[in-house]
Amino acid sequence: MSQTLIQSSSEVKQTGQRVKMSCEGSAIQISNVYIHWYQLTTFGGGLTWIGRIDPDDGYRRYSSSYHERFTMTFDTSINTAYLQIDNVKVEDTATYYCAGDRHSDPRLAPTIQKHPATVLLLL
Repeated sequence: MSQTLIQSSSEVKQTGQRVKMSCEGSAIQISNVYIHWYQLTTFGGGLTWIGRIDPDDGYRRYSSSYHERFTMTFDTSINTAYLQIDNVKVEDTATYYCAGDRHSDPRLAPTIQKHPATVLLLL
């Protein structure tokens, strides 16, 4: 059975609202890997690393651009990690990916493939 991560469906939010995206482990325990989050903007910014969380000890590391309104959490009892964005802005419109990796370094290729993305569209 392949090790995959299943993401929540697309969301449509208005500016100022909150969005919480999920990343559920399928045939993998999220407590055994680092969960990385990435943003692919529609404005040509490319794929950007948001941060990573270690569900084993809860340690979070954010890219400097994402430490204020973005929050990574997890619930190991349901094998799911989350990315929450508070006070969403137009520039948050993007495709968001989670990836599981046994490395904490975002520059190393994830050993578990990124899976379907959550798209945040703002009205």
